[in-house]
Amino acid sequence: MTTASALALALGAASAAPAAAALAQQQGQQQGMPAQQEPQIEPVSDEEIWSFVRAVDDVSEIVEDMRPQLEAAQDPEEAQVIQQGAQAEMLEAVESHGLSAQRYNEINAAAQSDPELGGRVAEIAQEHREQQGG
Repeated sequence: MTTASALALALGAASAAPAAAALAQQQGQQQGMPAQQEPQIEPVSDEEIWSFVRAVDDVSEIVEDMRPQLEAAQDPEEAQVIQQGAQAEMLEAVESHGLSAQRYNEINAAAQSDPELGGRVAEIAQEHREQQGG
C-alpha cells in the first residue's frame, strides 16, 4: 500500500464511525469472525447507544490525531505501522466503552439502515454534545 493510498483510506471516510466499523470488522475477520452483510441484531438499549456515541467520539479523535502522522509518513511501511497503531487504539477505545468490535459494528450498520435506530443515535449524540458543552 502506498502512502497516498493509505492516506486516502484514512481520510476518505465521511465520518469516523464508518472508518471505525471497517476497522473493527477487519479486526473481527482477523480473529476468524465472519463479516455480516445484513445486520440482524439484538435490540439496542439506550445504554448501548450512549456507549456507542462515546466510542464514536473517541474514535474520531484517534482518526484526527493520526492524520498528520500519516501525512508525514516517509514510506508505505511507516504508514502501515501508523495505521496499525491507530487501529489498535480504536479497538481499545470501543472496548473501553463496554462494546465489542462486533457489537459496535452491528450498532453502526443498524443505525445506518434502520431510520428509527438512526434517529435514537442522533438524539443521544446531540444530548452528548450538549453535555460536553458543544
